[in-house]
Amino acid sequence: MRHALHRPCGDAGSATVQMVFAVPVIGLIIFSTFAFVLYFHAEQIAHLAASQGLEAARVQGGTQAAGQDATEHYLTEFDKSTLHGVRVTVQRGSRDVRVEVSGYAEQIVPFLKLPVHVTVTAPTETIGDRT
Repeated sequence: MRHALHRPCGDAGSATVQMVFAVPVIGLIIFSTFAFVLYFHAEQIAHLAASQGLEAARVQGGTQAAGQDATEHYLTEFDKSTLHGVRVTVQRGSRDVRVEVSGYAEQIVPFLKLPVHVTVTAPTETIGDRT
């Protein structure tokens, strides 16, 4: 009867040891995936904000200030927590307009701070004779 209850102890506890190593790796993979999804979302928000500023600055009679205001308004209206440390730069010349939006995506994985930088450029609108 004594021999019937005896089990071999060769693999005892190996599943626990495997889980101790596997769970943090799986968690890191899952959180990294979410971090990259948030990065792409932040990049999309920055691109849309830059496009709004570009359209406001490139129209005939548009100004750098109008582009800056439109970009910042879009960011405050539609982006509450995705993009941090935002910097907006609008440059309007006689031939083209350039809007840059940069910042950092929401950080959910420690030590993984993903920078976002979007630049859009388009010619200024002119009505009439192009010489």
